[in-house]
Amino acid sequence: MKRTVMFFMMMLLLGLTASIAQTDEKPYYTSLRIGASFPKDYGDISNTKLEFDAGVNLSAAVGMRLQQTVRLELEGSYRKADANKRVSGSTSTNLDGDVTIKTLMGNIYWDLPVKLQMQPYLVGGVGVGWGNVSVSGENDHRTDLAYQVGGGFSYDLSDKVTADIGYRYFGMQYPVVNIGVHEFLVGLRYGF
Repeated sequence: MKRTVMFFMMMLLLGLTASIAQTDEKPYYTSLRIGASFPKDYGDISNTKLEFDAGVNLSAAVGMRLQQTVRLELEGSYRKADANKRVSGSTSTNLDGDVTIKTLMGNIYWDLPVKLQMQPYLVGGVGVGWGNVSVSGENDHRTDLAYQVGGGFSYDLSDKVTADIGYRYFGMQYPVVNIGVHEFLVGLRYGF
């Protein structure tokens, strides 16, 4: 499954790269984002569930506009949330620890072709995630396929600077559980 997803993403990227169109906008950009992350509680096959507090997400990216409505981006990000408690059956235990996830993602943006003051967009991406769950002295490190989908709005502050607000659902497949995170982000994009 992972190889199939990666194959189709590579084919899509190659096809889009071959059709680069000239636009009046700056073709390259860099961006910074910060936001709140809300990890889903997750359990394993032993009916034990881990609950996490809201966390933080930081990301930096470089990208290029391929067409008037299509952008490609390479993004590195860092997510961290504190562990709250472990629930096993009717027993609840407070936890000391956190989950951190670092990712390197290839994203594709579609700036919807509508004329509004705030430009709506959709985003999807795949990449690799390095996760670490450290709870009450136990550590679990994983590297695996990561993905994200979302949308939002951007607003031109000047001919080079764009503000951005958006939502993403981020996922990473561990062997036993699927880590899911709801994210709300704000950021700035600088075109050159």
